Amino acid sequence: MHVYGFPIGILPDELTARIVTLKPQLHILEHPPAPRLVLEEDAEAAEPSLFARLLPVRRNPKVVFAFSGERSQNNWLGAHEQGRLAMQAELGEKVDSRVLDLPERDEAYDLLCQEAGDAGLLFVTTPSLMNPVLRFALEHPGCLTLVYSRMQHHYRLHTYFGRYHEAVFLCGVAAGQHTKSGTVAYVTPHLSYARFTSDINAFAIGVHTVRPEARVLMVTRCVDPKDTATCQLGVQTAAEMGADVVFTPHYPALSLPELPYTAFSALVAVDAGGTPVRYLAAPDWNWERFYTAMVKSYLNGSLTALIGMDQNESPITSFWWGLGGGVVDVRLGSWSAGTPNNLIRYLRGSIARNLYNPFHGPVTDNEGIVRIPAHSDPPPADIIKMRYLVSGVEVVD
Repeated sequence: MHVYGFPIGILPDELTARIVTLKPQLHILEHPPAPRLVLEEDAEAAEPSLFARLLPVRRNPKVVFAFSGERSQNNWLGAHEQGRLAMQAELGEKVDSRVLDLPERDEAYDLLCQEAGDAGLLFVTTPSLMNPVLRFALEHPGCLTLVYSRMQHHYRLHTYFGRYHEAVFLCGVAAGQHTKSGTVAYVTPHLSYARFTSDINAFAIGVHTVRPEARVLMVTRCVDPKDTATCQLGVQTAAEMGADVVFTPHYPALSLPELPYTAFSALVAVDAGGTPVRYLAAPDWNWERFYTAMVKSYLNGSLTALIGMDQNESPITSFWWGLGGGVVDVRLGSWSAGTPNNLIRYLRGSIARNLYNPFHGPVTDNEGIVRIPAHSDPPPADIIKMRYLVSGVEVVD
């Protein structure tokens, strides 16, 4: 009903027919299949069958990228668009990529049908229009639909997301190396609902990896999720509480030498008044690697094999790539030349090769409960769904 609505005045026979049509989906909702997370190494290992390689089937080269919002070079959607352009440039005539700007919810479904109904692959770069996208996916099974989302909202939509916490962990290590006051802060918008916490937790663990005694503040006071300019207030609040290193979303007044133009968030050193004085590090997104790999896999058939589209009960797949796949990385400022950079380089390489997990146990939350036992790594799904704060994080709300 959330997808199709409940039309007023519908005849009983027609309503019955619609419910019968939806019965398989209702069964899935009642007995959902376990989702499957696909990491970089899983995708690299997937290959089309020998039969498919001997008798290749020509794939529909039309690939649509759906956006909801303004795309500029230095914003989030712009990063996805840059990834699309780079993918198109590398694959050339093998693929025909199109851009679709989705309007409000009521019009999104019709536009998807009109512009992407004959496509072979659809990337939806925002989860905000999930219901019309789900309806489109159900009615167009010939178009493989992937939605950028941390969580699976429905059991017939495949998703993709980046392991952002890996880059933020390295920023936390950099913060621990650089702080002189022993207090660092993570500025993030104030939310009216329970937030996912893998990023702030990874940051805190990174800080405590090199400075176990350091204070880690999570500052949400006066930070409006709809107004990036208010992040400056969060930085000033952090400085008032003694922080000299702050991780913050980018805001209009933030301008420093070396600060990457495309950075959405950054680790900066600040003075006592909260004015940024030096760029230290920033997470870096590279969607070119992901989109190029996904489209190549789609064209050669391995993507279909990977998600099991030909099975009667297709497993729901979430692609979750990080440092190892080159989707996320960290850009360090010039301050890190020498020994500090050696440590971060070592940790980065270890994470990329799956030799080290930032959440390797024991991990205890701020209520003293052991969340991850000693000598163990949490399952990927537990990291994605993480909502508790690790010990040592002080909330400033």
